[in-house]
Formats: sequence, structure tokens, C-alpha cells
Amino acid sequence: MTGKLDLNNPEFKSEAKIDFIAHGDDMTAAIFGECKWRNEPLDKPIVAALIEKSGMFRQFGEKHYYLFSKSGFTDGARELVAENGNVRLIDFADMFE
Repeated sequence: MTGKLDLNNPEFKSEAKIDFIAHGDDMTAAIFGECKWRNEPLDKPIVAALIEKSGMFRQFGEKHYYLFSKSGFTDGARELVAENGNVRLIDFADMFE
């Protein structure tokens, strides 16, 4: 598992940040994650940005996304998740179940 990464994105010529990446020894699959500790629900652009940033890691054929939020998620975020079967939203209450 890798902690927070600050990466240079050559496609957009900008810096990209990913809170965590976890992968197996065979490097065929990875989990990309974002953690937001804010007083407002996590919105669709955060989900979309994580998916986009993971594109820098072409070595992983299988990608999964986990987003953690203190204050839940907007309907827009939930709609994007419904379109992508490999995204999981976890709010504060879920962390204690």
C-alpha cells in the first residue's frame, strides 16, 4: 500500500494528488482512494477526478475506487457511482459498522 501521493500528471502538465493506492504483488489490480473530512457532502467532481487521476497508472488492468467522507455524498456523486460498478462510497457512519 502506498500513502498520499503527489504526482506530476504529464497529460495535463499539472500536479495530481491521490490519498492512497493499494495493490497486490502481481500489480494487475489496484484500489485508489480519497478521504475528505469536510462539513459538506462529497460531490461528483471529486469522484470523477479520482477516476481521471488513476489513468496515470496504466499498468493496472483492474481499478477500484474507495471514497471516504465525513458528511456523506451528494446525489450527483451517487449517480456517477451507479454508472461505474467499481466505486464504493463510505461515509462516517459506515466506518463503524
